Amino acid sequence: MKRWVWVLAILAAQLGACTASGDFTGPDSLRANRTVSGITYRADTRVMESFPVRLGPTVSVRNDSGTPRTIRFPDGCVVLLRVYTEPERTGQPAWDQARTVGCFQAIQEVDLAPGDTATLAGGTIGAAEILGDSLPAGRYYFTVVLRPDGQVLELAAGAADLAQ
Repeated sequence: MKRWVWVLAILAAQLGACTASGDFTGPDSLRANRTVSGITYRADTRVMESFPVRLGPTVSVRNDSGTPRTIRFPDGCVVLLRVYTEPERTGQPAWDQARTVGCFQAIQEVDLAPGDTATLAGGTIGAAEILGDSLPAGRYYFTVVLRPDGQVLELAAGAADLAQ
């Protein structure tokens, strides 16, 4: 994978209304790990202990197949964060990054040899941005949304207490 493509993807995520699907995958399929077509995706959210807290969603992608693979994402919004008020992460999210960021419209590709792993990082997001003027301080539950190869995956990605 060309390094400059990743730099552009990370910059786009940090710049912030992506055209990501708002469809929720449902609680039956909501896990932190998922394997699709030989590729294993694992989501997490780094919680940076600043005040207010800043969040950094990440996805680890591993090629568990026996052949080289190229994963394609439709635009610069490779990793997007959703925030829920309940641990089940059902219904409409309380906050969805796809409604707040702008993405460059260029296909992003990740090339993985068999057994290789890559880390996809979204930009950091502050608690103040998430809570805005309508959400109270409290415990929130995260998912990461990504759209590899024409699919929409939503993976559980941790929880944290947010306050402004």
